[in-house]
Amino acid sequence: MSPARSAATRQLEGERFIECDYWSGQMMQEFYNELQSGNGPVFLKLDHWPKKRSRRSRPSCTATNARAAALSRQARQRLPQADGRDAHLGDRLLQRHSASGIHINARGETSVKGLYAAAIAQRAAQLHARAFVYGKLCGENAASYCAEVGHATPDAEAQAAESARIRAPLELSGGLTPYQIEYKTRRLVNDYLQPPKVTSKYQIGLRRFAEIREDMQSMSAGNPHELMRAMEAHSILDCAEMAAHASMFRTESRWGLYHHYVDHPNAMTRTGSAIRC
Repeated sequence: MSPARSAATRQLEGERFIECDYWSGQMMQEFYNELQSGNGPVFLKLDHWPKKRSRRSRPSCTATNARAAALSRQARQRLPQADGRDAHLGDRLLQRHSASGIHINARGETSVKGLYAAAIAQRAAQLHARAFVYGKLCGENAASYCAEVGHATPDAEAQAAESARIRAPLELSGGLTPYQIEYKTRRLVNDYLQPPKVTSKYQIGLRRFAEIREDMQSMSAGNPHELMRAMEAHSILDCAEMAAHASMFRTESRWGLYHHYVDHPNAMTRTGSAIRC
């Protein structure tokens, strides 16, 4: 995309404060610094675009999921046209990949025998291309691996315990809904795990996650769909806890805002340099 056609990020006075608008950790650091400096809010300048393209950009610039997209379409007539579109850290922060991931070889194999990784899990930068290519590659190699190994002997006791755990919400009525558990977890992630990283916030977050883990004992599901959402709530909480523990284990700052650790500001093993357009 040529500079003349790209969406320029500008601060309140209309000045462009980022040389390149490639959405990277370094850009997010500059974005965060601008907001903290009192020069915010920050806007995406779109008035130089053709009107037809600007209209198409409304949902994608403001929405992070299908529900938000529907709300965006309802409210898009109220969005600023000539002055720019208000942009927030959260608009893209939760839906972008990072420079981390599982290390694999050319066959898509990880260091764990029989485990393969592709796309975002495999630190892919070209999302669709890597997903298609490595997804097919991993599938073929996984099938070959399975053909060479025998079937494992099922652990009946473990199966029964897992089945009871999964079905537990169906046995309860009038308890907490999966939506309440998920909402609370996501709010705590935003409150305590958002960059920049702070050890004390992670510690508080982990204590609150433990409380949610206890609340899950009272989670109920009235139908199979709600049961599926209950299991998703478990996975979301698992991921939140893993992210917190992994972040506390790393004693370095790198890749701009995403991995900026307030407790370890100068321990930079790999800096996130600005990408030139």
